[in-house]
Amino acid sequence: MPQNPHQKNLFLQHVGAISLSQAIAGIASFLYMIIAARLLKVNDFGLFQALLSVYWIFSLFSMPLHLSTVHCVGIYSGEARRQVGGEFLQIGALAGSLIALFLILTGPLVARLLNSFSVYPIVFTALMIFLRPILISFYGMLQGAGRHLAFSMSVLTEAVSRLLFGSAFLFLKFGPSGAISGYVFAMLCLILFFLTQQRTLYSLQWGFATVRKELRSVGLIMTTLGFYLFMDNFPMMISRARMDADTTGLFGVLFSLRNTLLPFTLAVSVPFYEQILSQEREEPGLFKKAFLIVAGLGTGFLIVALIGSEWLVKTLYGMGYAKAAEYIFLYGVALAIEMLALLILFYQIGKKQMKPIYLLVPLGVMLTWFLTRELTILSAITGQIISWAVFFLVALLMWLKAKRVSGISLKK
Repeated sequence: MPQNPHQKNLFLQHVGAISLSQAIAGIASFLYMIIAARLLKVNDFGLFQALLSVYWIFSLFSMPLHLSTVHCVGIYSGEARRQVGGEFLQIGALAGSLIALFLILTGPLVARLLNSFSVYPIVFTALMIFLRPILISFYGMLQGAGRHLAFSMSVLTEAVSRLLFGSAFLFLKFGPSGAISGYVFAMLCLILFFLTQQRTLYSLQWGFATVRKELRSVGLIMTTLGFYLFMDNFPMMISRARMDADTTGLFGVLFSLRNTLLPFTLAVSVPFYEQILSQEREEPGLFKKAFLIVAGLGTGFLIVALIGSEWLVKTLYGMGYAKAAEYIFLYGVALAIEMLALLILFYQIGKKQMKPIYLLVPLGVMLTWFLTRELTILSAITGQIISWAVFFLVALLMWLKAKRVSGISLKK
C-alpha cells in the first residue's frame, strides 16, 4: 500500500515541533546554569550539579514512566485513554512519594556523602523527586495522544518558569537550595495547571487494571531505561564524593552542557519510538533519518568544542571555570557515543528486541572503573567514554542479532 505523504513526513514534523521548543527551553536552561555558575561559588555549583545527578538517579523511573505513559496512552482511545492516564498519575505519585521519603530519611547520610554542610538541599531534591513523575505522566499523556504542540509549550513553560524562579532564589542568596527550588516551583505550577485545567487528559479511579495489560512492555521500558539513567548520572554523583569540591565544580560545567544537549536526542528518540509503535511496517529509512540527526547533534557539539571551548567557558561561566575548557572535546566524545546508544535503545524497546540483562556488562565496566581508580576529571571522562562505548557495542550487537533473526524468519 503506498504511503500517505503526510504520514511519511509525520516523524520529521514531530521532531521539528519538539526540537524547536527544546531549543528555546534549552536556551532558558543554559541561561539558568550560567546564572547559577556565576552566582554560586565553584564548590557550591559542583554541589548543585551533584544534587541534580542524585535527583536523576533516585528518579530512575521518570524517563521509563514517561515512555510507558506514551506507549499505553497511544494504544488506547476515549475513556480508556483517560483511565490509563489516571493510572499513571497514581503510579507516579506513589513511586515519587516513597522514594522522596526515603531520601529525606537518609538526608544526613547523603549530605555527608556529597560534602554538603546542610540537609536542606537534600530536602528540596526530595521534593523534586516527588513532583517529577507526576509532571512526567502529564507529558506522556500529551505525547501519547499526539498533542505535540501542547507538550512542546509545556516543556517551554517549565524551562522559563525554572529560569525565573531559580534566578530569583539565587539572587536572594539561597545557594544550592535556591537553585534546586527553581525546579520545584516550576514543576508545581505546571502540575496545578494540568490538575485543574486539563481534566480531559485523565480519569482518577483507584487501580491499575489497564496498565497491568501492558505490564510486559512497561517492565521492559522501566528496566532498560533504568540501567541507562543510572549510568548517565552515576559519574557526577560519585565524583562529588571522591573528588575535591572545586574540581567537582569544574566537572559540573561539563555535566551542565550535557543537560543542554541530551534533550535534543530525546526530541528525536521519543517521536521515533512512537512511529515504530504506530506502524505495522516501519517507515522506510526511519532509523537512518533518526541516526543522522543524532549523529549530527554530536558532531556539531564536537566542532564547537574544537573551535571555541575556552571562549565559551570563560564568557558564559566565568574565569573561575576556565580550566574545564580543556576537557570539553573529550567529554563531547563520551556524549556523542551515549546519544547514539540511546537511539538504538529506543529502537530496540519499540521493537521489543531489548534484553536488559546484557546491559549489566557496561554497568559493570562503569562501576569497576569509578570505584577502583583515583578520580580526576580526565579519568572520569575516560571511564565514561569506555563505559558508553561498551554500552553502544552491546546495544548494536543486540540490534544486529535481532535483524539477522528477523531476516531468517522472513526467508522461511
